[in-house]
Amino acid sequence: MNKRCKTNKWIFLLALLAGLWGCRQTPDEEKGKLLARVGDHALYMSDLEGMIPTQMSGEDSSLIINSFVEHWVRDMVVLQEAERNRPRDLDIDKLVEDYRASLLRDNFERLLIASELDTVVTRKQLEDYYRNKEENYPLKTDLLRAYLIVLPEDAPNRKEEFEKLWKQPEANYDAILAYCEEYSPSYLLKDSSWYAPADLVKSWGALSLSANDFLSQARFHKEKGGMHYYFYRLEKLKKGEPAPLNYVKDQIRELILHRRKTALLRKLEEEMYEKALRDKEVKIFIE
Repeated sequence: MNKRCKTNKWIFLLALLAGLWGCRQTPDEEKGKLLARVGDHALYMSDLEGMIPTQMSGEDSSLIINSFVEHWVRDMVVLQEAERNRPRDLDIDKLVEDYRASLLRDNFERLLIASELDTVVTRKQLEDYYRNKEENYPLKTDLLRAYLIVLPEDAPNRKEEFEKLWKQPEANYDAILAYCEEYSPSYLLKDSSWYAPADLVKSWGALSLSANDFLSQARFHKEKGGMHYYFYRLEKLKKGEPAPLNYVKDQIRELILHRRKTALLRKLEEEMYEKALRDKEVKIFIE
């Protein structure tokens, strides 16, 4: 955005702010006590109506009024300076009308989308989209599917039961999960989840590991501070390879919904246009 556009934006927003105080058309004597004036702009006690709870103490009310007045004065000083430097070709009324039209249209479109849009995205739809766009999702980091388990030193039968199961984690998954649900303060046992090595480093910060520790070893068991850390890698993907569907499914879902929104609004807009023509609400006077 260039400098002039930024200036116009601020002038427009400040003009709207000024309108909040200029909307009252009652005589000055009906507005109550005058609190502040900046140039042609005045702030009256009646402008604060409804802002101060009736049960509030006089001291607290004064604090609120003083704070509000200070902010109002600061805003009006900037507005006054903006008015002095307003470009001659700046059409405030046109800007306000354009902004009003934009707000109305945006609100109307949100209502249409809320009532008409199908927001259900099935697994098959995700897979179909991914299959056609897989090359568009290269990984920006290495990824791992893995099991990570933390157990306290005194976990019952840790050596006798758990570590025997841990020799074949995939085959003994159900038994390992049941054991962890009972005795582990922290574990990751989701077959379909992918993790960036840097995130695993953070999750096991007590061990002072590096990303390479998770990438270079298929499994390890470490102990520190009375806790045992078990790691088993299921799969590894390298940076630059296509991202797995489960890693990008939320992103794909948003893209599918965005396409649906665009198509829906285009369809509804065309229907409204055709209806307006049929109802003779539209008249075009050019050949």
